[in-house]
Amino acid sequence: MFGEWKKMLIGVALASALTTTAAMAQYTLETEVSPVDSGTVGLYPMGTEFDEGVLVTLTATPAEGYEFVGWQGDIAASESTMTIVMSADTRLTAVFQETAAETGYTLTAYIDPSGAGTLVRDPAELTYEDGDVVTVTAYAAEGFLFTGWSGDVPEGADRSNPELVLTITDDMAVEANFAAASTIAGETGIFPCGAAGTVSLGFLFSMLLMMKFGSSRR
Repeated sequence: MFGEWKKMLIGVALASALTTTAAMAQYTLETEVSPVDSGTVGLYPMGTEFDEGVLVTLTATPAEGYEFVGWQGDIAASESTMTIVMSADTRLTAVFQETAAETGYTLTAYIDPSGAGTLVRDPAELTYEDGDVVTVTAYAAEGFLFTGWSGDVPEGADRSNPELVLTITDDMAVEANFAAASTIAGETGIFPCGAAGTVSLGFLFSMLLMMKFGSSRR
């Protein structure tokens, strides 16, 4: 009788030991980034030790000026987010690299109002390097007159000169302003006179006086 009890006790002890051993199976997860301070690694769930079979999601987030390259270590992967099953001690490194520096500046030139003229830049490039010198020339369309530049016009530059010289030091934008010739003429006392050009109000007044005195002498 005692022997049977002894066997049962031994069986229970063995089962308990096996259960305890299985429950205590844990693995460590170590993460780091390369180069240092180039990004961060997030874990869900958070921790450094996990039971066997636990799913852990890792997300690599680059710092400003960097981009994610891939995972290295016990697991290789190219996606910034991945999920692993804990089945052994694991060490992973999120690798980042500096993003390519943007080179060159843009020069944007507008016409106001639209269709009132054309702009020609020399040299004509999509982007310019720091210190490049660019000449922008404004040409008025028929019926319009150039009135001046606005925008990123250099200090001291003649805004009324249709030819604007710029030294590129950053992204820049300039606007060539035009007005209808009839509007300009009305404001200055000058009236269009066909292809011959313009005549002033004073000249017209003189002509009228001459016509008047000439007719009175008759």
